[in-house]
Amino acid sequence: MNSSNASRRDLATASTGTTSSSSWCGPGHLDLVGGPAANGQPFLDLAARHISSAERLAEVSPDSAFLLPAKAAQLIGSGLLARQGLRPALSAPEQVVGTAVAAQFGHQFSQVELLRQRAGELDMPTSRDSHILPSEAKTYLGTVRTLLAAAREVAGKLALFH
Repeated sequence: MNSSNASRRDLATASTGTTSSSSWCGPGHLDLVGGPAANGQPFLDLAARHISSAERLAEVSPDSAFLLPAKAAQLIGSGLLARQGLRPALSAPEQVVGTAVAAQFGHQFSQVELLRQRAGELDMPTSRDSHILPSEAKTYLGTVRTLLAAAREVAGKLALFH
């Protein structure tokens, strides 16, 4: 697998999304990949399995049921990037996936970052925001199901970044 650092100048030449890709993220935040690493389908398939598993947990363990769709959202974002031959660099900030897909594909995909942030709140079990209600888990499940459907539609139209 060949990978090289995608610079801000290089990203400015891509035109697969809704905004200029120079606004996706900072220099050195995305790497170019090829071959099997540029296949977004496994990411989307795993996201679908996480959603399916979370549906069974929503009533009995809403916190766990939330973490699966939050991870699924990250997988959806990573799948869209992979489909273009991009992945987060090891040194990239945590929000790079959410930032990139929201910039490319619109406001709906800002949920990727919001779900990542909310999942982080659950890592502090003593915080007042560290619990999810069953209704909240179900709402997030619906949100991520919608993101997955949108990602599957968009993914078929994406080309590899050059």
